[in-house]
Formats: sequence, C-alpha cells, structure tokens
Amino acid sequence: RALEFLDRMGGDSRIRMMPAVAAAVRFRNSGDAVVTRMRTADGEWLVLRAGRLDGRGAAGRVVVTLEPAHPAQIVALVTDLYRLTTREAEVLGHVLACETRAEIGQRMFISPYTVQDHLKSIYAKLGVNSRQELVAHLFFAHHLPHFGAPVGPDGSFTGTARSEQNP
Repeated sequence: RALEFLDRMGGDSRIRMMPAVAAAVRFRNSGDAVVTRMRTADGEWLVLRAGRLDGRGAAGRVVVTLEPAHPAQIVALVTDLYRLTTREAEVLGHVLACETRAEIGQRMFISPYTVQDHLKSIYAKLGVNSRQELVAHLFFAHHLPHFGAPVGPDGSFTGTARSEQNP
C-alpha cells in the first residue's frame, strides 16, 4: 500500500521517495522517532513515520511507514497548517463536534466570550467569517476529495472515491 501512496504523490519517481528518505535520514541522525505528514496529489493527508526496525542501535535498520491520516490527525494537521494555538485547536475540536459557545466554555472552563475570541482568531487564520464557513472550508479542503470512498471502522477513508473507481 505504501507504493500506492507514493505513486499518488505525483511527479518523478525519485522525487516521490524524498519525504521517506528524508525521514529515515532524520531518524538515523537524531535517533528519535520521526512523525511527519504529507499530502498526495489528489489531496489525501498521509502520516509518515520513521523508526528503528531492530534493536541494533545506530547501525540497525530503519523502517518507514505511510498511512492515511485519521480524523483526529486531520485536526492536528489543520492546527499545524494554520498555526493555531493549543487553545484554538481545542476550540476547533469542540466546534467540529457541533458544540455551542456555552458548551465549549463549560468544557474548557472559560467564558463564552473567551470562546468567541478564540473563534475570531481561528476565523482570521483560516480566512473565514463564521462557523459555517469554517466547517465548509475544512470539508472542501480535507474531506470532499475523498467523498464516496469507503470508510473504515476508525472513521478514515479506506480506498478510492466511488466516482474514481467507476468513471
């Protein structure tokens, strides 16, 4: 399946391998597990991980895996992509769970006015003006490209969209 993901990166085959090679080199140099994200040419977010395959220290083999980003990871991606603060990311998660300002405030132990301040900051960073625009923006940018694809038990897409399977 990793080869399928790499093929969907587009471009020259040597260039497609660069993120995986870079992650492996970064792991080899630091010794710390590497987790990074990348996006396929058709818009799917992937999580790339590099770590130790065996217990032979720095001389040991490195494994690199690619997997589709799960819904919770998409929120983390959006957080990083738009440079949201920790509190803004928390508010975003609650907004995506369809909670009201009052409910978010109760859960986060802040006033609804503070929630609104966080929302204004999120809107400014994403270039939207309302909750509806926020959700629509995230839907069209991160979900719609996969609409119609089978969904796995964890809520992530497991294959190609139906319209792409049966042209």
